[in-house]
Amino acid sequence: MIHSVLRKKEQTGKDTYVEFKFGVGDIRRFLDLQDSEDDPTIMSERLAKGLWC
Repeated sequence: MIHSVLRKKEQTGKDTYVEFKFGVGDIRRFLDLQDSEDDPTIMSERLAKGLWC
């Protein structure tokens, strides 16, 4: 699980905190890998680097 809190400055100058939480399943769903943790899709190193850069 990845957990992050970002600080966003509103137009009024007030700081707002936005919280994000996501896991492996969310990444698989977002990238539309159509696999599961039990049967993962194997990606090439080049593709994996391109996705994260």
